[in-house]
Amino acid sequence: MNSGTDNPQPFIQAKIEAIVAQGDEVRKKVSELVTGSADNLHFSKQGMIDLSRSVMEGATAALDKAVPKDPQHVLRQVIDGLGDGLSTAALATRLAMEEAKAQNKSFADEDLSKMTADLRTVGDLFVDTVSQTAKKFKSISAAELGALRTHSEQTVKRLLPSINSTIAAIAERPLQFGKESFEAGISLSKQALGSLFGAVGRRMEEASKRLTGEESAK
Repeated sequence: MNSGTDNPQPFIQAKIEAIVAQGDEVRKKVSELVTGSADNLHFSKQGMIDLSRSVMEGATAALDKAVPKDPQHVLRQVIDGLGDGLSTAALATRLAMEEAKAQNKSFADEDLSKMTADLRTVGDLFVDTVSQTAKKFKSISAAELGALRTHSEQTVKRLLPSINSTIAAIAERPLQFGKESFEAGISLSKQALGSLFGAVGRRMEEASKRLTGEESAK
């Protein structure tokens, strides 16, 4: 996705607001928007958390304008779609790392550090980010907010295996590169700053298909 700006958050929020207002295939469309935003994550200081907040703010803004019969159901769909998209982004990052290793390439340390920080932050702050933003929905009750928090906690549990395996892959690859290049005399190609995010964007479709296949198998 290219929003035409170095700050994709307002664009994402507006798109989510339109998706929720339309009310058709909310989870699927939210997931697609999140995965399509992967190549813009590095423009944001907080990356995936800013993305998560923008998604929820767009949803609550739409619900405040026209409250549906079951707003909590809509917000659960948004949370699920957000979780699906972030899972895909994590897997796409791991696939990008695997591809780079196979091609004897290494991404910029700054990119790797940024992606690791983003992934860790999502794991740590996803529930609070979702809950705090959902509070902005004027018609939500304390009981409904508690139920949404529980739902977001379940979403994090679903996210964590993908996040943790990707963080491990990022931490592991540079060490493997160094050892292999030393022992085998391999000349590694260092990629330009920002290349990781472009590589992640290119692997999103494959990652989405893999995750869809895994869900179908279950």
